[in-house]
Amino acid sequence: MSKKALALISDGGNDYIVTIKKNQSNLFKVAQKLVKSTPALDLAHTSERLHGRTTTRHTTIYPMAAQLLPAWAGAKRIIARELAADGKVKKAVVAWLISMKYITI
Repeated sequence: MSKKALALISDGGNDYIVTIKKNQSNLFKVAQKLVKSTPALDLAHTSERLHGRTTTRHTTIYPMAAQLLPAWAGAKRIIARELAADGKVKKAVVAWLISMKYITI
């Protein structure tokens, strides 16, 4: 989704959630830096055993100062998730940029 579309959503008083992709290098780098350097607001760990394997998800919410990404209208939080199956990390950090100020896991 374009920054212009997100600005329209945010200006209209609505919220959005957008996946941060590696090909969005500046945004992805800011998200990685934030995850490594900022204390989490909330976190949750879930585990389930299905089809003979155990899957664990670690989900963390981080605050984000507006000046970090001024072009991304209304961005207030980054959610990071790591997925592991049988103790082996399957997906490193997958992150989403969100405009909601208050969110809980």
